[in-house]
Amino acid sequence: MQRNQSSSFYLGVDGGGSKCKAVVVNHNLEILGSAIAGPANPCVDYQLAIDSITESCGRALAEAGLSKEQHRIELGLALAGVNFDHVFQRVNEWSHPFHSMRLITDWHAACLGAHEGRDGAVIIVGTGSCGYVCVNGQSKSFGGHGFPVGDKGSGAWLGLQAMKAALLAKDGMGPPTLMKELLCTSLSCKPEDLAIRMVGASSAQYAQLAKTVFAANKQGDVQAAGILNEAIDYIEAMAHSILEYGPPRLSLVGGIAPFLMPLLNHRLREHISRPLANPEMGAVYSLLKNTKT
Repeated sequence: MQRNQSSSFYLGVDGGGSKCKAVVVNHNLEILGSAIAGPANPCVDYQLAIDSITESCGRALAEAGLSKEQHRIELGLALAGVNFDHVFQRVNEWSHPFHSMRLITDWHAACLGAHEGRDGAVIIVGTGSCGYVCVNGQSKSFGGHGFPVGDKGSGAWLGLQAMKAALLAKDGMGPPTLMKELLCTSLSCKPEDLAIRMVGASSAQYAQLAKTVFAANKQGDVQAAGILNEAIDYIEAMAHSILEYGPPRLSLVGGIAPFLMPLLNHRLREHISRPLANPEMGAVYSLLKNTKT
């Protein structure tokens, strides 16, 4: 999978609803620099995504002691939201400053990274959620329809469910829940101000509230347990659908994956393997392997 162009450097970027990570490697796949910037989902905010990509790339290249003006930099760009054709087209037409660019979905990059460019599958549970499998050149995605209509089981979805349960409890129309107090603490507000604090909130802001579900569940909160059970049911159903395609490996990746893994059925956990590399490296692998988006 390695190229013989020692003058080339590869820049892998993974951008999602909460952050944008960049890594610079040489032709031997040695990491020379890395950086993290802000949200980079062009489906939510195109200009913010471009700004975050530019910032993370610039900082990673600076750490590596490289410049796009003096060196041949090939960009592998993996983003949330580019599974929608019109978003993909817009980003793909970006007048980037690099020698070349390959654009792929964030779930494709996560899969390539988790299995070091080989066949496999991933379930991503971060700000959003989705599944992806690639076997013998054929790929299939599951979910990934975007928040709030999709992304079940994700951090953003958990935060939204916590808010719904807390508001019902506040109005006396639903069971009491510790999540109400935990949300008030997290947002530094009174119960009557919970809704107004989240007007126009992004998926990343809702994802920040997912911690209240895990915290309340740890303290025995029935409503939090119910939310997590619904999330786990969805993820397990997705996993079973993915395994029908016979991937040699399946990994659970994303910011809340470590919190959800222990809740999965133990038989399913036996089918889940540790990811071998991160999505940024997956974006690099996309430059080195002729795979289908």
